[in-house]
Amino acid sequence: MTQFKQTLLTAAIVLATAFTLSCSGDGGGGSDPIKKAKITGVSQKGPFVEGSKAVLYELNDGFAQTGRSFTDIIADNKGTFEIKNIEIASPYAKLEANGYYRNENTGGISKSPISLLAIADVREKDQINVNILTHLEYYRVLNLAEHGKTVKDAKKQAQKEIFAVFGIDSDSFKDSEDMSIFGNTESDAALLAISVLLQGDLSEGEFSQRLTNLSKAIETGGAWSDEAAKKAMAEWVTIAPQAAGTTIKNHILGWGLSPNVPDFEKFVRDYWVAYYCSENNCLADPRDGTTYRLATVDNVIIMQDGFAYRGEDGGLGIADDRNFICFSGVPCTSIEYTWAEAQNICPAGWQLPSKANLESLLDCKFQNLCYYNGGVGYSAWDNTGHAWDINSRMPDGELIPCNSKCQVVCVKS
Repeated sequence: MTQFKQTLLTAAIVLATAFTLSCSGDGGGGSDPIKKAKITGVSQKGPFVEGSKAVLYELNDGFAQTGRSFTDIIADNKGTFEIKNIEIASPYAKLEANGYYRNENTGGISKSPISLLAIADVREKDQINVNILTHLEYYRVLNLAEHGKTVKDAKKQAQKEIFAVFGIDSDSFKDSEDMSIFGNTESDAALLAISVLLQGDLSEGEFSQRLTNLSKAIETGGAWSDEAAKKAMAEWVTIAPQAAGTTIKNHILGWGLSPNVPDFEKFVRDYWVAYYCSENNCLADPRDGTTYRLATVDNVIIMQDGFAYRGEDGGLGIADDRNFICFSGVPCTSIEYTWAEAQNICPAGWQLPSKANLESLLDCKFQNLCYYNGGVGYSAWDNTGHAWDINSRMPDGELIPCNSKCQVVCVKS
């Protein structure tokens, strides 16, 4: 019996030793540690500036931090990081970027730092970007993974749910950590659009709070029901001059970090149409689909945006060579019309304004009650064939006459 017990004890020790050796230090059920010479990427809201920090945290099988981390200090204004000599037990890592960032909406550098997160499978990629989307999806991915989904599938679902908040179909988009606001794909453009919308005119503290509210709402339910916040974003687009695509593009190009800005304006515009427009505050021209903001001024409904209709053959009007892009990507480059063209250009149920209507629109703008984005000239024909500069007045209070080719603003008949 003693020999039998000793044999059992020896076998148990051998099995325990084998089990310990197979599991020690890898967190991955017996697989070898993951080793990388380096992980690179960019940290972007807009880009994080020099002196910001990027940290990669090791996660275990339960996606909890093990206490091991790898750090790099961002040394350029593109937000580039390069974390070297990485060895982690699990295939999954948490990345965090913390620092000051360039604000696309103002063009300037933030007054306070923010932190953005990402979760990624480091087996598959040597480049992992940290951005608004990787941050918003982070807790949702963990939640879905804890309920049985693979990280890959969880990231795909979370990404789709977040873009759906903004009315964007992301089925064909690349992974969040592959997106960049300097890219040239639809997914890059959508990333920049949600960054612009979420930032609005918020301070860094307010912006971080909005991100937290959205990411935590998405975490368990995959949706965001904060209608007040959604409406606030749409209203910011409505009244903010910088919401026009050209202004933000100029900010980004002015940084001198990339010659490319993706075509984000259409996503901003579509969001605005979905969450702001109604019969009383927007007009969608049935002839070309262009949507214009409206204001009720002295009991008259009048356009707040310069008209952009070019006719069925695209031959109406003349595009100003200064290439001004109207509100949120409306395809008008300061379109100007002759009087002959202007007389019949308004859509059915709309007409040219009186001079008094134009004066009221100017008053409305100066009182910050409405925002007129007519274009470079801010000019408009009245219904008598006279054209006026409706951006300013002469010293005696009269509108300033403009040239023989001017813009059109329509009022409801």
